[in-house]
Amino acid sequence: MSISSKIWRFARWIKTTPDRMKKRVKLRSFKKYAQYGPGLEISSVSDCVADKPGCIKIGKNSVMLGRLESQSEGKITVGDHCYFAFKSKIGSVCSVTIGNCVGISSYVHVYDNNT
Repeated sequence: MSISSKIWRFARWIKTTPDRMKKRVKLRSFKKYAQYGPGLEISSVSDCVADKPGCIKIGKNSVMLGRLESQSEGKITVGDHCYFAFKSKIGSVCSVTIGNCVGISSYVHVYDNNT
């Protein structure tokens, strides 16, 4: 491997390091609040917030670019092979269930109500 290719690879690695670090921090948030199956893909802009661990369940092979938010011990259940686009948001106070093979587009917000 030539010196120029090593320098190029190092520069590319440095450029992508902040995004990888953000994903690692986000994955900690998902591990803290959610139970998820294998193959979950998250981005540096995705987020997962809950009052207590275990309120959010995500199936296998899902892609998360949005935000999941559980309040007052609300339950969020997401099936397998789901896709949540950029800036989508699922909020729950009681219970929200998303089935298998569901795609949610950008800027879509889904909430439940306890009244």
